[in-house]
Amino acid sequence: MSAAENAKPDAGRRRVPELVGTGQGINDVKHSPENSAALLLALASLDAAREQLDRFAMATDEPPWTVVNAADNVDAARAHLSEAIAGGFRHDLP
Repeated sequence: MSAAENAKPDAGRRRVPELVGTGQGINDVKHSPENSAALLLALASLDAAREQLDRFAMATDEPPWTVVNAADNVDAARAHLSEAIAGGFRHDLP
């Protein structure tokens, strides 16, 4: 049996945990340290905004729909930003 026959079929595929800390995402996008810092700061800001919206919603019996909608938008923005950090930018936003 040759070495090619013994190789795992997915052996050449990169996995996300292998790329952690390299500055390279799953789509071979590399971020400079300055860009990475800016993206991570934006991510932390979104987390802080979501926490404040949660605190407001928990303090009221029925939070206004606008607050709930804002929390949903923050969640969507965080998901897209996390994707950008992990693997490059996609342009299929709804």
